[in-house]
This record gives sequence, C-alpha cells and structure tokens, in this order.
Amino acid sequence: MKIAVIEDEKPIREGLVHILNKISPEYQVVGSAKNGAEGLILLEEEMPDLIMLDIQMPDMDGLQMLKEARARGIYTKVIILTAYSDFSYAKKAIELGIENYLLKPVNLTELKKTLEKIKEELFVEQRGKNSLSLEKILKDILDGEYEKNERLDAVLADNYGIIQGHSLYCMYIFLGKYYESEKKEVELFLEELKEHNPERKLCWLPREKQQAALVCFYGKEDVSKLLKYVKHSVVPACSVRLHDRGVFTWKECKGLNRLTETELELEKACGWHLILGDRVLIECEKILQMRTYQFIYPAELENRARRAVIHMNAEEFTGCFQKFMKYGRIEVHSPQELREVCIRFAYAIINTAKECGTLRDEELMVQRVLKTILGAVSWEEIEAVMMELFSRIEISQINQTSSEYLVQKALTIMKECYSDGITLEETARRLHVTEQYLGTQLKKETGTSFTETVRKFKIMHVKELLLDTDLKLNQIAAMTGFSNPKYMSKVFKQEEGMLPNEYRRINA
Repeated sequence: MKIAVIEDEKPIREGLVHILNKISPEYQVVGSAKNGAEGLILLEEEMPDLIMLDIQMPDMDGLQMLKEARARGIYTKVIILTAYSDFSYAKKAIELGIENYLLKPVNLTELKKTLEKIKEELFVEQRGKNSLSLEKILKDILDGEYEKNERLDAVLADNYGIIQGHSLYCMYIFLGKYYESEKKEVELFLEELKEHNPERKLCWLPREKQQAALVCFYGKEDVSKLLKYVKHSVVPACSVRLHDRGVFTWKECKGLNRLTETELELEKACGWHLILGDRVLIECEKILQMRTYQFIYPAELENRARRAVIHMNAEEFTGCFQKFMKYGRIEVHSPQELREVCIRFAYAIINTAKECGTLRDEELMVQRVLKTILGAVSWEEIEAVMMELFSRIEISQINQTSSEYLVQKALTIMKECYSDGITLEETARRLHVTEQYLGTQLKKETGTSFTETVRKFKIMHVKELLLDTDLKLNQIAAMTGFSNPKYMSKVFKQEEGMLPNEYRRINA
C-alpha cells in the first residue's frame, strides 16, 4: 500500500514516515509534503493509495487540498490528522467522503487498526475493479443503470485512464435489416482490430435493439491521427467485410454522462448515408455545416408514374421511379426533406391505386411504406418498398381493355363524388387523362355523356332517400348535390315522369 504523509510540523511528519516503515513492509511511503499545495503535486505524481493529511497547514489547509483533489478526479483514501476534536472539522471531513480521522498525538494501536481497515477496503475495491469491465460500465450507462460514485470513477481512471468529463470518440456501425446476418462478422472484425492495434484503446458494444454496434475509442492518442485512421483504414476494411451493408457515423462524446445523447445523435446521422453513400464515415459535426438544397423533381414525372399505375405498366413505373431517385441525388438534401418528398411521391401512387380500387391490404401497405421510408438509410430500401407497393396493385378484371378499365374507374369516382359537384375536368385530372378523351370513352362505353351519367346517379340516390327516409325535399336536394329542391323536382320529373312527392306516395 503506497502512502503519502502531508503534515506541516516536521517532527511529526518525519516521525510518521519512520513509524509507517516500521509497522509493516507492505506500507511504502512514497513521499511527504509540508502543505496542501505541495501535497497536490505529490498526489498527482505518485498517485498513492492512502494519504495521512493534517487539517491545519499554511498556504492551503488539509480540507482545501482534499476538496481540490476531488475536483481533479483524485479519490485516494485519506486519514485526517488533527489536534482538534471540534465536531465541525469531522463534519467537513465526512462531507468529503472521509471516515477515518485520528487525533494528535497519534495512538500507535489506533493507527495500526485504521491502516489494517483501509488495506482491507482497498483489497475489496480492487477485486471489484477487476470485475468491472469497461464494456459493462458503458452498457450500464446506456441502459440507464449507471450511478455515479467514487469507486466507479476510480475504476475508470485507474484501469482505463478515463477521467470524468474527458472525451471519448465514438463510431457507430448501423446494420439495420442486416444485423442478424452480419453481427458475427462485425464482432470478428472489431476483435481483430483490438488485437492488431493494442496501442489504440477501444471497446465496443453490440446494440441489438438499435441493430448496430457502438465503438468507443479512449486514451491519449492524437484525435486527428485517430480520425484519419478510422476514415481511411477501418471504414473501408469493415465495409468490404460487410459487403457494403454497414453505415458508419462518428462523434466526439464529451464525457461519459453524455454517452446516451451521443448514441442518439450517431443513430440519427445514419440518414445521411442516403446522400453520402457507401464507405464514408459520416461525421456528426461536419453534417451540421453542410449546405442543403430543396428536393425538386418535374411534376410530369409523378403524373407518368400515376398513369403507369392506372395502366399497370411495371416497366414505365420502374423507369419513373429510377428517374425520381436520380433527381434526389443531383444535389445535397437533408435526410428529413428527402424522406418527406419520397413519402409524398409514395402517397401519389397510393391515392391513385385507391381511386382505382386496386390496392390490396391498403392500410397495412400504407403503414409499411411510411415506416420504411421514415427509417430508410439507403435508396435501395426506398426503391424496394416502392416496387413492393406497385406489386400489390392489381386490375380487378384481367380481361378488360384499358378504355373499359378507365371508364369503370371514372364511374366509381363519379358515383362516390357526385354529391360534391364532381366535374369532368376533376375526374379526368384524377385519372391523368384529358377531358376530351374521358368524355369520348364514357360516351362510347355507356352511351351517355358525363353530365347525363352524373344526373342518373343523383336521381338514383334521390329515389333511395324518398323511400327509405322521411327527409324533406330541401334536405334531399342538399344531400344529392342539387342546388335547390325546385330544380331537383324538375330533373326528377324529366327522368321518372312524376314529381318526387308523387313518387314517394305511390311507392310508399
């Protein structure tokens, strides 16, 4: 046990050094000092297991020195020496974590007992230190189970050279859906990295819930050299091993108390892989400084994709989406905006399929598309879910011609929306065709014009309400899209040969 004696009275100081050397060869006096200022220097140079500290000293007293040592992260065991039995001194010592204090003149028997007690405490603590790996400590911090205390601070400082408040440098390897298939390869790679580079201090944790691995570099290595090594050696080598299935992010963690916050930022930064691509180390500090641009693509591209859905043209749809992705790669966009634009494009396709009534498992598919795009870190993920979306779209009547199919969809829209005043222009816009073309096809397939067809739907609804409800004519007119009950009665008579009230009375 290494001991330092800090006492301003020379006879007492020299006497304690002599006594300690005589009590046991296990007690090695590594130095002595005559005041608190010298004592701090001695502590930092020798890092003793125990100090015997006088309270009353010139320049800097014992309690002041002890407070400063604690502030510097030094948690050496202490025996307070005082000629004062005043409780206030003992109270201050206890507040600083000191439970051992002896009154002057020091009783030899009490000194031996106190030294033996401290030796046993150090033995137990050292055994505990050896059982606490850095991986375990970091995991406890991330899981919210870490409670700051002197013993753990001492473990981090003594075993790993990590002082509270000092920085670690974190690399995040995100695997996403490839986590299960590639986690073993990541483990092998990181263990080899530790073995082949013993001078570089690192530890890593599997983060199963996040589908990633967190690597922490610590120690006194030059940061610029470390970053260069990670960017140009670690990331390319690991990428090759993972067949470019990993995303790598980097951030300085300014103290262990910020490790959870740092991991969240590393995870969020993975989205920049959409913009920066494979085999790149995404530095959190640098992406904050990147200039981004609005994601704009031609409206006609979306219209073409919608027409491809209507006509079930897989080749055209694939081509449209590939061009959409090219527009997304022309300039730098924030991941958030890029994902939002992708979602808008996806909803244009979904709404078209809904209007056509051809989307299977509609709600589940919408949820899947939304979830995938919001969490996407690669264009491959977005493209895959868009292709899956298209594959869920089917034509209800396989043998229909395209014109028959178009008319069927137009009739569906007209039937659902006639009470809202749907027009030929609006219906044609929804189906991505011209008004003239839609009007021609409607007349060809049904023998009636758009206006005549809408009017028939309205009259059918009026008849249902007349027979099934007690609603007044003004209420029925409002519900079926007529401007007023008088006009509704006129149209009804033209179609049915009698007025609405007469129809209700005869068929009641």
